[in-house]
Amino acid sequence: MDVKRAIIAFLLLQLISASAIDVSNRSYAAIAYSPSTGNYGYVYDYRSRKSAEAAALEKCNAPDAQIVCWINRGFCSLALGDDKAAWGVGWEYGDGAESRKAVDRALENCRKRTTGVYTAVTISSDGQYIWDRKDHSITIDRDGNGNLITPTPTASASPSVSSEKH
Repeated sequence: MDVKRAIIAFLLLQLISASAIDVSNRSYAAIAYSPSTGNYGYVYDYRSRKSAEAAALEKCNAPDAQIVCWINRGFCSLALGDDKAAWGVGWEYGDGAESRKAVDRALENCRKRTTGVYTAVTISSDGQYIWDRKDHSITIDRDGNGNLITPTPTASASPSVSSEKH
């Protein structure tokens, strides 16, 4: 039991320290969302906004999918709630960008539109940081190698889609 707590503590520290990541300025990420299905798709580490947006729309795989957020050299986040026709997004970019600020903005934005708000996905443009509620997974990798950390899911865990590096 002590080992399990130590692992959870380590993962939480890693999550908190994600803001210290030096995000590449040569990378783009995008998140697409479908209000009719509640599905979303995201990509990261693309070399242009246009290619990231096209790939995110393809991953979302819904006729009404739309780009809800894109980012270069930073973090973007999608928040969802009880009404799947409502969502919120947040972003933070540039020197000193922090994932937490993107999440807070997305949650605040979504709370204006619906109840039961939660973070669905948060990503860095280069894929060093990915938090995906559906997969109950966090990727935090200061070297950009995509090392996966999978915490034990809890009853209050959040959702997501695939997180492939391109």
